[in-house]
Amino acid sequence: MARSADVVADVVIFGGGIAGLWLLDRLRADGYSVVLLEADRLGAGQSVASQGIIHGGAKYTLGFGFDGAVRELREMPSVWRASLEGRSGPDLGKARLLSQRTHLWIPSQLGGGLIGAFSRLIMRSRVRALPRSEWPEALQLGQRRGAVYALDEVVVDAPSVLSALESAHPDCIRRIPQGVSPVFEGGRARLGDLTIEAQRFVFAAGGGNEELLAQAGMGDWPHRRRPLHQLMLGGVQEPLYAHCVGKNPKPLATVTTHPTASGEGVWYVGGLMAEDGVGQSGEALIEHARTRLPTLFPAVDFQSARWATFRVDRAEGIQPSERHLGGPIFAEKDPFLAIWPTKLALAPALAKRVRQRFGEQGLKPSTGDLGALQNWERPVVARPPWEEATWID
Repeated sequence: MARSADVVADVVIFGGGIAGLWLLDRLRADGYSVVLLEADRLGAGQSVASQGIIHGGAKYTLGFGFDGAVRELREMPSVWRASLEGRSGPDLGKARLLSQRTHLWIPSQLGGGLIGAFSRLIMRSRVRALPRSEWPEALQLGQRRGAVYALDEVVVDAPSVLSALESAHPDCIRRIPQGVSPVFEGGRARLGDLTIEAQRFVFAAGGGNEELLAQAGMGDWPHRRRPLHQLMLGGVQEPLYAHCVGKNPKPLATVTTHPTASGEGVWYVGGLMAEDGVGQSGEALIEHARTRLPTLFPAVDFQSARWATFRVDRAEGIQPSERHLGGPIFAEKDPFLAIWPTKLALAPALAKRVRQRFGEQGLKPSTGDLGALQNWERPVVARPPWEEATWID
């Protein structure tokens, strides 16, 4: 590799979400010289807006829709646990684990024959039916009927994961100056007055991949955005990490609970409610939720809740050979690689695929020179949606 550029690296990663940061960690462990460049704040957009659920694929194997990633998802909770415990992979020992498991909640009035079907299927998956004594407080219904299952899905605090990954590599993560966009010329990228030379350029920027793909001559690669309108509730006393399901193939509502800077717990609600809310204003979604959530979670007192909403786009590449989006996806055109994990949980699987691909291509580590980037600022971790929200009573 020629050494005439201002910066020389084996791999340049654009995008500081969890996928890009996880890949950075693993490539550096392989001995590569790597720099990660972020145009905004780390995790801004999809990563920091994640509910933090490390899916194990159970809800798909139990009949809630086909997903091409089920096989890879099955191993993700154990992979993440190993990192959270500092045993292997990126050291996430400083990240916050919110819950060791999630629950699958079937209210009897919504589930119909699902409870019986689950009883027949639980032996085939990592799912355990819970006696009422082990139900979360938010699902305790006295004499009312329903069923609760424990899923092998840990829940992480996404901002703390981003912080843990960033703190391990402070020397090679930099923020692109405002107003500067990369211009690619073969194996080089020009950013303002600097020229960066690399063996590979990896686009891990979520929605920002669209512009990067166009600049790299890959704008025809199929990709799309799937919007969500998430709901947030403050002032709810009972913490919950659960999928509420009925006869719809998708969870009616997926609830996770997240700590705020003041120590309060905030319910963060996704699932079908967030998908259906895309066409609604924030006010309309909140009014719908005021009526709908008490029917899904009748044991919870919502009278003193505060409400807010948050819109986010899930940016994904499209793999034409897959029937349904699921597994990690990447597009290649030497020296460029665009990656989409499709799910937070699959960041480790995506990094593994990229490392395998580099091995197949014979990409060898070399000595980099990142000195010219040291005057650029280090990006900060984005604040989660509940810290930026405008709340209403």
